[in-house]
Amino acid sequence: MITSRLNQGSPLRQVVNVTTKSGRKTFTVKLVNPTGQVQTTRLSLTGVTAVDGTGTLTTLTGDPAGRNSLAAPATIVPQTREITGLAATSKLTLPANSVTTLVLTGR
Repeated sequence: MITSRLNQGSPLRQVVNVTTKSGRKTFTVKLVNPTGQVQTTRLSLTGVTAVDGTGTLTTLTGDPAGRNSLAAPATIVPQTREITGLAATSKLTLPANSVTTLVLTGR
């Protein structure tokens, strides 16, 4: 069983999914920061033997009143980057008004 925990009293929300293929597990962690302030959190995955040190972080953030339209289709777009230094317990900084997806592998 895989569980995760955010800081106690955190306004953040999370969902963690795990898929297994050929003995490798892929963890997909979705985090929502509904506040107007940057939030730093420590994500702890329990029941995990090890995770690879790198992963993919995709963040969607912007003005809550902002909208994409046919005239401006890229007002709010996701940004994807590689993240390093990951472990079963990792510190993440989430932008204000954001949805972030972290994908990492391990066992």
